[in-house]
Amino acid sequence: MSRLAPDLTPEEAARVRAAIRFLRVRTGRLDVLAKALRFERATLRRVLAGNDPVTATMVLRVARLAGVGLDEVLGGTYPPAGVCPHCGAQNDAAPGGPRTASELPIATGSEKRTAAE
Repeated sequence: MSRLAPDLTPEEAARVRAAIRFLRVRTGRLDVLAKALRFERATLRRVLAGNDPVTATMVLRVARLAGVGLDEVLGGTYPPAGVCPHCGAQNDAAPGGPRTASELPIATGSEKRTAAE
């Protein structure tokens, strides 16, 4: 029996996993992220561990939650290089200069929070 080819390249899958890790920190806990993405927590754990494949549905939900396009997640431009997932500040050495958490769309709960709150 032959297996179907995966939907994503290994590089794209790694980029999606990096975005999920970033979002896990931004949302505070894996179970909060799982609920926001409408996946079981165990599913995200298996995907992050590399035991389950990243699906096209997962990519779409990650991009929607992050407020970015699919190409940004798959291309590796989300999460932005040098951005702290805890506070949203960008390393001064990173291109584009300092950024604040308010520029990153992820928040826990129904309201958005900024680093100043």
